[in-house]
This record gives sequence, C-alpha cells and structure tokens, in this order.
Amino acid sequence: MNTTKKTHDLSIENRKKLCLTGIEDMKNFDDKHIIACIDSENIIIRGEFLNIKKLDLESGELEIDGKIYSIEYKKIGAHKKIFSKIFK
Repeated sequence: MNTTKKTHDLSIENRKKLCLTGIEDMKNFDDKHIIACIDSENIIIRGEFLNIKKLDLESGELEIDGKIYSIEYKKIGAHKKIFSKIFK
C-alpha cells in the first residue's frame, strides 16, 4: 500500500485571487463555494462572487478570483462516518 502524499501548492493574493496545484477532481462549485479533491481530501473554498478562471485537471491547476473568505481541508468520507454513528 502506497501512503505517499502528493504535494500541492496554494497561494492567495489579497484574498481576491487563489491559485492551487495538485487538483485531482472537482466535486462542486458555484459563486459561494468551490469543492475540489486533492490526494484523498476535499478542499473547500468559501467566499462571494467566486469565479473559476482556469481549471486544468490534466496538470492539476485551478485559478479562482472573487472574495475569498475561508479555505478548509476535509478528509473524504469524514461526514459519512458521523452520520453512520448517529443513525445506528
């Protein structure tokens, strides 16, 4: 089993422009939040007027502009474990 984590880079310019590398997949997006997959984790970008300027899954690049409020990392499937404990 290979547990080597892939690298990714994240840069934010004045909370108005975000550049991210290492993207494997896009889960969901609208003008208030963007969810992308990076090495078995979801990265959730929240804000207003979010606009995807560049998305290249081949090279793993994502560029966003808008008002960026927060960035959060979550393990994929973490929310499912919580619900399965509640509804046992």
